[in-house]
Amino acid sequence: MTLALFARLNRFLDEAPAAEVMSPANRAHWIHGPNPADDQDDQFGSMQSEVRRIMPHATEGWPTRAKYRTFTRRYTVPGTPARGIGTQYYISGDGTVMRLIEVPRMTFHAGDQEINYRTIGVETGNCMNKATLRPSFAGAHWTAVTAAVEDRPGAKLWTRWLPEHPGELAYSWWTTANWAWGKTPPNPDYMLFTELQYRSWALLARFLCEQYNVPRDFPLFPLTERQDATPNPTLFRKIALAYAGFEQMVRELKTQFPDIDEADFELANFADLEASYHQLVGDRNRVWRAMFQSYRGFHGHGFSGKQAGHHNCPKDVFEWHRLAREVWDWWWFPFDVDPNGNTALPLRPYREATDATPLIEYYFDEDEPSRVNLIRPGIYAPAAVGAESPTTFQLDPSSPVYAMANGELVAARLPTQGQGVSLAFALVRHEVFHQRLASNPILAPLHPPPDQLDYFREPSFVYSLYMHLGGRTGDSLPDPTAPDPQWFALPNPDWLQRLFIRLIECEAGLALHANPATPAALRNGIEHSSRPSPDRPGILEAWQNDRDVLRPFISKLRRGEVAIAPPRSAVVTPIRVLLGDYLGDAGVVVAGPGGRHGIRVETFAPGRLPPPFVQANGTAGWVPPMGAGPHALFYQSEWARTLTPADNAILVANQIDPALMNWWNDVAHATINDVGLPAAGQLDPDGWVVHAEPFEVMRWINALTWRSEWLKYRITDAMGNAVPCPPRPRTRRV
Repeated sequence: MTLALFARLNRFLDEAPAAEVMSPANRAHWIHGPNPADDQDDQFGSMQSEVRRIMPHATEGWPTRAKYRTFTRRYTVPGTPARGIGTQYYISGDGTVMRLIEVPRMTFHAGDQEINYRTIGVETGNCMNKATLRPSFAGAHWTAVTAAVEDRPGAKLWTRWLPEHPGELAYSWWTTANWAWGKTPPNPDYMLFTELQYRSWALLARFLCEQYNVPRDFPLFPLTERQDATPNPTLFRKIALAYAGFEQMVRELKTQFPDIDEADFELANFADLEASYHQLVGDRNRVWRAMFQSYRGFHGHGFSGKQAGHHNCPKDVFEWHRLAREVWDWWWFPFDVDPNGNTALPLRPYREATDATPLIEYYFDEDEPSRVNLIRPGIYAPAAVGAESPTTFQLDPSSPVYAMANGELVAARLPTQGQGVSLAFALVRHEVFHQRLASNPILAPLHPPPDQLDYFREPSFVYSLYMHLGGRTGDSLPDPTAPDPQWFALPNPDWLQRLFIRLIECEAGLALHANPATPAALRNGIEHSSRPSPDRPGILEAWQNDRDVLRPFISKLRRGEVAIAPPRSAVVTPIRVLLGDYLGDAGVVVAGPGGRHGIRVETFAPGRLPPPFVQANGTAGWVPPMGAGPHALFYQSEWARTLTPADNAILVANQIDPALMNWWNDVAHATINDVGLPAAGQLDPDGWVVHAEPFEVMRWINALTWRSEWLKYRITDAMGNAVPCPPRPRTRRV
């Protein structure tokens, strides 16, 4: 069921530690848990009967691959301190995912046996802000990578060769006093998690969720810690209400606390809930803890209600909101609308989340008709160039535009914007899992195909195009050969911001290696840093590879040309676009007096879209045939058409630069030449693709995904019967 997801994870997966732990000789030393008099379910290494949760942790030790030995020793060596305490997986700073034990065997990682019984834990390598590991501690032996006070706003690069961990180099961002976001302003010298860790985390999380039927559910306030000393029924109420299985959660709570029922969670009855909560919490926050015995999904170590005094991780700088967006398969609206119809709204708060930032969705919790009504026919596409687009939206100037789904950047252009129509764009490729698990054909009349999606089979590919972007322009981008923290002074697209950070890492590391003043031991460590796996480069090679593709990519953006992202490769870091990434502002869609701003969004696929889409071939642009939709129309993209002199004249009259229109062919050939991209994901060089209305694609994918996710909550009514899937999740705006 999960072969396709495992294949994506496998490139970063090292299962050797688990083989070591599971050897017969090492298993002979396994131990019972804190209560050995209890039944055998309390035993370290016993099989979990059910997995309900996935719990991120963070180490307070080196983020290197060698750190895994800390856990395998605890699992296998009698007399080792903290015997049996550890997780099922460990993710090192370079993104290597190490399985530490056969899964789903129980380990002691949650600090609470009720949570351990049904939870898979994942350690994330990090020095945190442990005093003896900070760069400011002389005994830690860190070297500043550059002479600058900061290498990006609020953070600085440090490195350390670890002779005790041969073949590995610690190369990390640490916060400074100017670090601008988080639950509370952290102390300087707080190690940040790496981009590679987040990407591997997302791959592992997606695989585990499907392998063990865990919902991709994140708490409404993921940075919240349990409330032992100062119980907080307000947060308790909101987190419970936002949970998809709220009714069952309350029913299970009621078996322990009869005074609590659904009616208490209504705002009008909050005083009753508050009184019960304060009365029942005591010194161990039993009500909060009981809520998470029922909960299915993700939560942190300090979230589940463990007794007072237990440490919290993965701490404030772990980007829960970013991880959730990369784990989800939802598609979101590409812009926001307030009740008055305004679209020039502040950027979405998850971009710099604090503990007060709710983790909400931007589809199920939005008023879709308000967006549909924003469609303005006739604001683009002169007739000589192509038929009217159904998805050009008039927006207020400075309206933020966001990515509708997770994917990989294929190409982008940020031309200098004069007085004419903006032809700045971003093209993103998405993998869409939409096939359902096959049913038994003999029993099909009695058992229709289930709603669970099949992650054994490879996904289909869908592209999204965001045209007429405003905001940053090519000539305002910095020189890629001269990295500078001031790159971040203006609101860059999120994918470009991460690209800048990676280029700074590469340029700074290569300069350190080339500097004659660099200590010989450190230079030798850079040169001899081992490969994480046979097909992944060592750190020096990775710096060189990424620098060599990112420099020309940014240079093309600076010149206003179409910049094509690097191909899928094991040796080059791809440019990821995450669900909800800020892409830019609404640009000019109609120039001249009375001109208008907006955004054009296209979705198209190289191959056929399945039902419920009704396909028509050879249409003259977007001309849906008679009959019910949703429609999928096969026609040549206007960005691939050869323009006639008459076409050019019309474009010039509408203040559209004809030279910027036909960019398709080069981009399509780049997909064809990408050896890592299956043929099903490659674009036709002549521009023939299947077009579908973006919001119809969104409705289709979200409905399929939600029905599959609903099954993982295992919701039953009071009689134990399965509850049919509701049309949408519970609102998270509580």
